[in-house]
Amino acid sequence: LVDEEATLSNIKLKLGEVATSAGEDDRILVFYSGHGETLKGADGSESGYIIPYEGRQDNPYATGLVMDEILKTCQISQSKHMLFLMDACYSGLMTEHVKGIIKHQEDGYLSKVANEKARQIITAGGNEPALESGRWNHSVFTKNLLTGLDDWEADTDYDGYITADELGSYLRKSVTEDSNNLQTPQKGRFINSGGGEFVFFNDK
Repeated sequence: LVDEEATLSNIKLKLGEVATSAGEDDRILVFYSGHGETLKGADGSESGYIIPYEGRQDNPYATGLVMDEILKTCQISQSKHMLFLMDACYSGLMTEHVKGIIKHQEDGYLSKVANEKARQIITAGGNEPALESGRWNHSVFTKNLLTGLDDWEADTDYDGYITADELGSYLRKSVTEDSNNLQTPQKGRFINSGGGEFVFFNDK
């Protein structure tokens, strides 16, 4: 868990410690709530940054954590599955190192994706600010994330488990509706991801 009051050095340290201590059968879930920013280069390229508590949105290069660092965390970890839930917006969080999630349809789907490696990400929106509301005590993304997992609303096909792809699809619909079409979550997987899925199981 990484919140918006964490410093840049603390974020890097925590991610590094978790990534390097995980074994090949472990699963890592990272939740970040805070600001995101996209920096456009002179060549037209875009880089995404998460901005920690002491960071400056007008200077993400010097004070933020570039998404390249997240990619490196994925590369050094031996863990089977990694899922980044980013309650932060702006399209740069999803550019360059992320591709779309492709859902498998073959027999034995759950067994297959639960045993293959996965490096996945869901962000709160595209090139939009993250919305918050006092009536929820959360952002619209976190409110729907909790509903989707705590109340099991994200299990839209009622099969007893929720994949990251399924959660991302649920959030895209529910957050878009709750925000009056002002915010739509994005989902994908890092380019070095295998074909697996981070899976939530219902233990109730």
